[in-house]
Amino acid sequence: KNRTLFDIEDSASEIYCVVSGCAVITVPHPVQGMLHAHVMFAGRWFGEPAALGKRPRIMSVVARRPTELLALSQTAIIDLLKSEPSLHWLFFNLMAWNVEEYMLHAVDLMVVDPRIRLCSRLLTLGGRLLNYLPPGPVSIPLTQEELAAASNMSMATNYGNEQETHLLHKHYPNL
Repeated sequence: KNRTLFDIEDSASEIYCVVSGCAVITVPHPVQGMLHAHVMFAGRWFGEPAALGKRPRIMSVVARRPTELLALSQTAIIDLLKSEPSLHWLFFNLMAWNVEEYMLHAVDLMVVDPRIRLCSRLLTLGGRLLNYLPPGPVSIPLTQEELAAASNMSMATNYGNEQETHLLHKHYPNL
């Protein structure tokens, strides 16, 4: 819990799968610093572009709850692909799936209306995909401040003032 798996510029020698718990991806922004970009739940693979491309990490990943991960080394992947070439397709699909998901995050941030943008961010952070919604309630391990930053919103927009509508209730520190 609250353990950094890797940081930006770390060398990449493994890809990971969340077995249980969740992990939060943070990315650097030139003005706002580190932003919480995504929450990954059980079944999600990540880290493949850097590990398979043999380049440094471009994001940080932190386990925000007790989390169990499966790690697959770069060497093991290469050996596996050499012995079973048909698995190339699986890795291609994994990367395509992740690109589609990251595109959803970008689309969320293009929504002008802050209420709709916040709802869209909550759905995406909670695991929504193009035609899929999670089967039940999802706990998103971000604070109100982190959600505001991940939604490109100010705390005043989230919590409101006399002129704005309350989008979130400040008495819920975590979502």
